[in-house]
Amino acid sequence: MVKFIVKPEDKNLQKELSEKCGITPITAQILINRGLSNPEDILKFLDTSFNSLTHPFKMLNLEKASERIVKAIKLNEKIGIFGDYDVDGITSTALLINFFNEIGYKNYIWHLPTRKEGYGLNCEVIKEFHKNHVKLIITVDCGIQNIKEVDFANSLSIDVIITDHHVPGENLPNAYAIVNPKQKDCKFPFKDLAGVGVAFYLLMGVRIKLREYLNFSNFNLAKYLDLVAIGTIADISPLLYENRVLVKKGLKQIENSNNLGIKALSQLCHINNKSISYWDVGFKIAPRLNAAGRISSPEKALNLLITKEYSKALQISEWLCKNNYERQKIEEKIFDEAIRMIENNGKLKNKHSIVLYSNNWHEGVIGIVSAKLVEKYYKPVILITFNENGIGKGSARSIKELDIFKSISFCEEYLETFGGHKLAAGLTIKKENVNNFIEAFDNIVKRFTTKENFVKKIFIDKILDFNEINMRLVKELKELSPYGPGNEEPLFLTEDILVTEIKSMGLNNLNLTLEKNKVEFEAVGFNLLDKNIELGDTVRLIYTPFIANDRIKLRIKEIEKV
Repeated sequence: MVKFIVKPEDKNLQKELSEKCGITPITAQILINRGLSNPEDILKFLDTSFNSLTHPFKMLNLEKASERIVKAIKLNEKIGIFGDYDVDGITSTALLINFFNEIGYKNYIWHLPTRKEGYGLNCEVIKEFHKNHVKLIITVDCGIQNIKEVDFANSLSIDVIITDHHVPGENLPNAYAIVNPKQKDCKFPFKDLAGVGVAFYLLMGVRIKLREYLNFSNFNLAKYLDLVAIGTIADISPLLYENRVLVKKGLKQIENSNNLGIKALSQLCHINNKSISYWDVGFKIAPRLNAAGRISSPEKALNLLITKEYSKALQISEWLCKNNYERQKIEEKIFDEAIRMIENNGKLKNKHSIVLYSNNWHEGVIGIVSAKLVEKYYKPVILITFNENGIGKGSARSIKELDIFKSISFCEEYLETFGGHKLAAGLTIKKENVNNFIEAFDNIVKRFTTKENFVKKIFIDKILDFNEINMRLVKELKELSPYGPGNEEPLFLTEDILVTEIKSMGLNNLNLTLEKNKVEFEAVGFNLLDKNIELGDTVRLIYTPFIANDRIKLRIKEIEKV
């Protein structure tokens, strides 16, 4: 069930913000709806310059970590980079590798674990690092839970710098430095950087220290924001404050990227490099990079992002596209099987959560399927796949109203390990504990939710007439982008619109000409043929205006006959 809610207007505040910030009253209302109620907050939101970023040394331990890395560079100590198999971890690793290469520092090695190997630092890799004379390990997008592994590294006289963005536990690893804005006592104001965002801030700090110690030239880190944008979008991080700046600048950087791998993959994805969008990254680039770590090895994706040969970049991109197609087929099979399990189990309909398990599911794909099931049923979902030893890997996704990491933490007595965020988490569990976990987790979800939480809500920013839509407004809306989690695309409602033309646009898509009060707009929508819209119908429209080929068009979110 979906509930559409029109947000209340504040005309007095609209007028004040419009006059003081030089924006239309409609744009002012959208920003009010996003919680921005004074000119200072709005001007800060609209400022996506580098000057608006918080100084890196505001992040706890970042200056200490930067000094240690510069020391390693000065002494030519070998550095080991340890990443993760998802896009956030891959881009974070590529970020450090490309930076080291560009400054001429070659004494490093790296490791990306496979999903079979598991998430986070492990002692076998630390042993290999030690054999290769590594003196400093830098983790990216992982490490905050690796207490015993860091102790093992310390026993081998290897310093460890942890850069991570996952929620810390009560006890922290005894690392040389932990750089994570979510850790206690960290005064960095924005807590929701992706792992690649934390890694980028680390490089900002390293650059400052290199200038102090090595007379380092004014090295421009902006060239790496394409990687930062891809990792941040893939990790579904909220597009607010620092993330908004990094992603907006990063999308622009992708359009003129120096990274041959990103260029090649964009070409094979048929992306228009003149106007890269959040959608292009989230639904074209990121899934192909992710597929490598999901059903094969993440090394292919990493090699794409660090190669200096365009022919090699094209070759890897082709492989990633084929791999992604295989991933889609596996995903579809698991999704269909999960749907059958849900629909054939009457008890599940009365539960507050969906937890399913199998011995045959691919652990690299169950996270995507969990997200699709949340979209379909609007309940928190956990899918678990068990290996031949009875150890299950689970992937959890949540509705906006429930912190799934916190909810899982209340059931930790049944788990071997777990970690994650508010909306996504992972876990390992023994088969003999799964039924107790399912019952305990559902009770926790019941405890922290109400019936209203399971109704998906779509908020409409304003009721509009067509004659209020003009080029100035639509250009202002573009300035509020990129849209995504935390900064949702504005939605408008217009009633009593006449359908004056219908064109064919693919298998299940609509291309309409709509008219109200003698004002016409072309409107496009996807997967809407089941609405049975016909010529001459009067409709109710929920939409977002956008610019295409210097014309205003409407992107349909929902359309209903009246």
